[in-house]
Amino acid sequence: MPARALVVAALLACGVAMADGTRDVAARLDNQRDQCNFLIMLCREANRAAKISANTPASTDVLTMKHAREAQMHAQDAYDAADVIAAKYPPGKLPSCFSAPECKFLKHRPSR
Repeated sequence: MPARALVVAALLACGVAMADGTRDVAARLDNQRDQCNFLIMLCREANRAAKISANTPASTDVLTMKHAREAQMHAQDAYDAADVIAAKYPPGKLPSCFSAPECKFLKHRPSR
């Protein structure tokens, strides 16, 4: 699939994720390629938001809190999708995208 088509598909998936919930979208993905593309897209967005949050000056309290909440929200979307996708596979047989560099934070999930 050309890069432009992937971007369009990712944007559509984001729109669907916001409308239906990340868990619902992940549940409807029926093949490993689509599941991994979705998960990696969410992981990249979570990493981007975390970098923005980390680079926001602490002196801007309101903006700092906004960026921190956005980063947490994007990370939660990735955690939710990872939970749903992982449930589709036998223990120890997760798709390779769970080990992708973009998704390494999934292994260090904070306690609930």
